[in-house]
Amino acid sequence: MWEHRADYAYVLPAIAVMLIVIAYPIYYTIELSFFNTPPGLQLRDKIFVGFGNYTAILTSPVFWKVTSNTLIWTLASTFISFVLGFGCALALHREFVGRGVLRAVLIIPWVISAVAASYIWKWIYHSDFGIIGAVLVGLGLADRPPNFIDSVSTVLPSLIVVNIWREFPFA
Repeated sequence: MWEHRADYAYVLPAIAVMLIVIAYPIYYTIELSFFNTPPGLQLRDKIFVGFGNYTAILTSPVFWKVTSNTLIWTLASTFISFVLGFGCALALHREFVGRGVLRAVLIIPWVISAVAASYIWKWIYHSDFGIIGAVLVGLGLADRPPNFIDSVSTVLPSLIVVNIWREFPFA
């Protein structure tokens, strides 16, 4: 063990930085979770509540709704992105005319800026002049364009589609 003293000396600064930058904030966050600081009070005036914050969050219906939405988002986005990306990768693995162009086109969602993608999808989903609504009305599948983003029942699937579109080239 002592013959590797120099190795420990080289690693020690990195470990110290990790403890300061990662471990201490995690410890301090856990410590603060046992206290309550009402608005208007300084952090030094915090009130000890024990497991009260944990009880409050675990009994809140909002917490469970947010948790289920997160699970739906994560599982659906990850699974569908992987399957779609893997399928495209297998299809593009074979030689054919235009393969390079198709590869370049399929990677566009991943390389486009998030702001530009947001505006594109905002336009696509827009209830008055969005392209999806216009197509649905034009095909007679809807009487009026659906409101994808403002409806509680359609906002999560709509955003999952956007995330899949954005992430499948990377999968």
